[in-house]
Parts: sequence; structure tokens; C-alpha cells
Amino acid sequence: MKFANEAFRFKQFSVLVYPDVFPISTDSVLLGSWVDLGQSQKILDIGTGSGLLALMAAQKSVDQAVITAIDMDEIAVKCSKYNFEQSPWFTKANIKCLNASTLLNPVFEHQNEFKFDLLISNPPYFADSLLSPEAAKNRTRHQTTLNYKMLADIANACLIDTGKMCLVLPYSDEDLFVKLMYSNKFHPSRILRVRNKRQTKIKRVLMEFSKTKDACVEMELFLYDEDGQRSMAYSELTKDFYI
Repeated sequence: MKFANEAFRFKQFSVLVYPDVFPISTDSVLLGSWVDLGQSQKILDIGTGSGLLALMAAQKSVDQAVITAIDMDEIAVKCSKYNFEQSPWFTKANIKCLNASTLLNPVFEHQNEFKFDLLISNPPYFADSLLSPEAAKNRTRHQTTLNYKMLADIANACLIDTGKMCLVLPYSDEDLFVKLMYSNKFHPSRILRVRNKRQTKIKRVLMEFSKTKDACVEMELFLYDEDGQRSMAYSELTKDFYI
């Protein structure tokens, strides 16, 4: 099987992407850099694709951590496995070809293997837009197989009581997702709203949820200065990954 492009190189690992697997995205790099793993030992990456977000979690996590990375697409799973095999953290990886909806099956409710400290995801978000004729592209960026309600329900089913969920979404979907998480008794604990440049509209939002009712820490970030260079804050956030 041939890869689509040359490897995208980070400081401690590289990522190769197969055709039909969603390419490296700024959203995943932002989320992987921003997420606070703390002492999390059991981490779930839903819709892993090339494995980028899972690899970033592997780099940041404690030595005994296991990252379970799932994707329903067999090609994506092969891609993720290959990228982990070339990395320093293959022993941390538990990569499965699995439809996320399977995690809501009551048979998994009391299985410790499917209880996690942290859930991370860069989910599909084009809920109502025109679908591509290519099924793989539809799955990666349209809510045909994984929607927001399902993600909220999976958080409720698979996270331990002290667990957290972190994800990146379009800013326009922030309120909708917060309401879905409230329905499962989760509360936003950290929010980062992202602009491309200082004067542009907010484009993306990174959110962390837990069942603790602490005050939510809300911040903003713009990615590029007016000259097109990475902003100081963006560079600082991603300094452990971008070369």
C-alpha cells in the first residue's frame, strides 16, 4: 500500500498518510498540544485516522499510559499502526478497527478495558453539508457515522467519574455541544477559542469537560501574526511538536 505524500515530521516522530485517510490537520496539532493529560494512564482517541492525535498523547503521557486509538476505517487503522511502529511509543498503542457506536453497547458497561481517564477526539463536523462522492472522505469530515450526541454519550459511558473529555470543534457548534454534555452531567472546565489572526473571527474551539463543577477557564488564541508567521502564543503552545 502506497502513501499519499512524504512524511510530515514532528520533533520526535513522523506521520505518513495513506490516500483516503484524512491528512494532517492544524486542529489535531492544536488539540494534541493543548490537552492536559496529567497522570492519565488510559486514554481513548476516537476516530484516530493517521494516528497523529494518539501519537501526540503518547509523547506527552506518563510511561505506563496506554492509548487506545479506534477508527472504523481499516485503511486508517493500518496507517495509524504503521506510524506508531515507526515511533518510540509502539508499546503504548492499542489500535483497533472499531465503530465508535460499539462503545455504547451495554456489554461493555462493566468491562475495565473500556473505562478511560481521558477521551480525546477531532470528530467529523460537517453535519449538513454536501457529501463527497468518496465514502472515506465522507466518514472523516461528515457526521455520517459519528455525531455529537454519540460522542457525548460515549463520554458518559466510557469515562471514569474523574475522567475528562477534550475535543476540537467549529466555534459555531460550541453551544450545541455544551448542551449535549450538560445532559450527561458534564461541565466545561477549559475552553480555548481560536482565530486565524487577531482581527479575524473565531474559527475553532477546543474544549475540556469533566463532571466537576469548577469555574471554567476561558482563553483565546490567534495562530498567525499579520505577516503570516506563527504567533508567539501558537509557537509556545506547539513547541514540543513543531520543528
